[in-house]
Amino acid sequence: MEDPDRELLDRRDFGVPPHGPLALLALLAFVAAIVLLATGQLIAGLLVLAAALGLAALWTEQVRRRRDSAFDRAAVEAARRSRAVAGLAAAWTGTWSETGTRVARLRGEARLLARRRGGLLRRLGEAAYEGDIAAVAKLTDELRTLDARIAALDARARAAVAQARRRSRRERLAVQRTEPHRPVS
Repeated sequence: MEDPDRELLDRRDFGVPPHGPLALLALLAFVAAIVLLATGQLIAGLLVLAAALGLAALWTEQVRRRRDSAFDRAAVEAARRSRAVAGLAAAWTGTWSETGTRVARLRGEARLLARRRGGLLRRLGEAAYEGDIAAVAKLTDELRTLDARIAALDARARAAVAQARRRSRRERLAVQRTEPHRPVS
């Protein structure tokens, strides 16, 4: 039970401007910064942009604490989703950058082995033409070993890409909205 003699008061943060006008001021500062930067006034534009970012950060912090209106709640949710998407982008970039480096190294090694394979094939053709059965057997074994190494490198490259796809899919699931479903009867 609430005491009827007690009065419910709104929270007031002293020294902090109201968040409505603060949001408007941040928006106007962003527009002014864009105009200044577009007209070539780089230093003034960057200074106004820094002020706009500071005002936006202050507004975001106020809204995060209060959440008075539907707009405030939507802004907090948008900021949360933006952080999640930025995290996804960072994870995705890191995953594919690492994978790309690994795959490039594996494919480079496979290209070197393929060049070596071409030389072995020429030597095998010469040995077969000359009728040198021992050299043909030796070179055939070397070619089979080389082919197995090339196939292993290709398999490792494919496995790295598959692993990156799985990791990206997992990260994407982490930022997807939860969808309510009715229970199956």
